[in-house]
Amino acid sequence: MSTANIPAPKLSAPAHNAHHDRQPLHVVVGGEHQANGELGVNPLAQRISAALAQHPYFRRRPPAVHAEAGRITLHGEVATFYHKQVAQEMIRKFDGVHAVENLLHVTW
Repeated sequence: MSTANIPAPKLSAPAHNAHHDRQPLHVVVGGEHQANGELGVNPLAQRISAALAQHPYFRRRPPAVHAEAGRITLHGEVATFYHKQVAQEMIRKFDGVHAVENLLHVTW
């Protein structure tokens, strides 16, 4: 089967300002725009990132977390589909999470 006719998936990057353009997406820890237009650290994303970094499955390479208005997006790589599901289920339990977009890529 040829993959020539299969369109590439469309990914939307989190909003950011000009001086953040040089950072790769996988190192961004979610943010929200403050009144002065600067990108600040989102407390929900920070709590989720810390929890993932403490989990044995994600200690070596924790997923990147972006949070905006209760919508959480995960980016990065995990070893198995089970690890991908574990990350998603961990996040769903946090207060303030309304939706999870799990863009983790399984590399096996």
